[in-house]
Amino acid sequence: MLQNKKWMIGLVIFLAVAAMTSYIRFFREGEPPDTGLENAQEYILKRMAIEEELSTSATIVSKYSQQLKAGFNSETIDLKVAIGDEVIEGDVLAILDTGNIELQILTREKHIEDLEAQIDQLKREGKTRLATALVNAKATYENYKVTYEKNLKLYEAGAISRNELDGSKLSMDRAYNDYILNQSNYASFDFEGEIELIRNQIEIERENVEQLDLEKSEATIRAPFNGVVTNIFVDDNQAVNPEEPIVEIMDLSQLEAEAEISEYEIVKVKIGQTVVISTLGDRKKTYEGAVSMIYPSGIVEGSEVYVLVIVDITNPDEGLKPGFSCTLDILLSGSENALVVPYDALKRINDDYFVSKLNEDGSITDVEVETGIESNLMIEVISDDLEEGDVVLVMSEIKIEIHQPEGPFQEEAPGRPSGGKNGNGGK
Repeated sequence: MLQNKKWMIGLVIFLAVAAMTSYIRFFREGEPPDTGLENAQEYILKRMAIEEELSTSATIVSKYSQQLKAGFNSETIDLKVAIGDEVIEGDVLAILDTGNIELQILTREKHIEDLEAQIDQLKREGKTRLATALVNAKATYENYKVTYEKNLKLYEAGAISRNELDGSKLSMDRAYNDYILNQSNYASFDFEGEIELIRNQIEIERENVEQLDLEKSEATIRAPFNGVVTNIFVDDNQAVNPEEPIVEIMDLSQLEAEAEISEYEIVKVKIGQTVVISTLGDRKKTYEGAVSMIYPSGIVEGSEVYVLVIVDITNPDEGLKPGFSCTLDILLSGSENALVVPYDALKRINDDYFVSKLNEDGSITDVEVETGIESNLMIEVISDDLEEGDVVLVMSEIKIEIHQPEGPFQEEAPGRPSGGKNGNGGK
């Protein structure tokens, strides 16, 4: 038994020494040292379709939305619709009370009649009225003058008091001033100018009546287009003020998405680019769209600047509603036959990019490349020293399985930079 144990120990020592000797000899015979590529995987270059996308969040809005307001003060309002009602252009939504406005119209029309009567009187009388007033004023003055002169003699004779004399003098002076005023009016009277002044007043009142008639015509609030009542801001029979919102309607068949894109990414976005839209409630269902507008100025939010972008939605349905949050995948560029590699195949040295090409003899060559279109997991590489079928090394501990994309929703590539506001940047 003891001899068997000694034999086994000796065998183990012999095998250990032999293994060490073989290891040393292996390296002495030219095996390269550890290069750090023990986790590298081989990737065969292939040409495939690739798309670069910008993913960002957005809000669904109606292209045609309007809040209808009261045009004048109304003591009551008669609502004819409820939230959710479908309406067509011209349908009555609400009716305002016109009692006060009708009273104003009658008052101004009566004023116009009075002014027109003044013109007729002027045309009939001309300066006759002023001449009569002047004659009467002169006669009144002369009567008071005679009275004063008599009282002066009576006062000098001690027949009346000083107060009686002063009273007659005051009456004479007042009559004289009235006489002079009537003289001035008669001399300066401009018959045509007086009529023109009244006519101007009539024109102003007529304009006021026209404005009131217009407001009265707006007492019946009608739908300006086909749509759905999405909000009512007042209660039935309550008083409303001018410019106060009454009813909101939207055309739910004409929808668009509004997104704020970072100033760093907006340079990639162009009018007409294809967009895939999905809502947070149903990621599997997608809608089609296109960039229709890029606002000319930025929106400053803290230290960031964003640009508002509008996307027309070409196939909306009941699953999309104004106010919904959604995700936009904007197709920035694409190619049907690009030479692509996984992101982990790229090495950056200063400002240049390289891939490690595995040669047929087992050696490795770093090949400088230009990068092109970027997708979720792959990136286009451009180099005269690379062609389809070449093998490059990918530094990843994760097994790489590349498939052609089947839809707009794919896993985000690790380490990709963020892009638009609440978005993921280019894919």
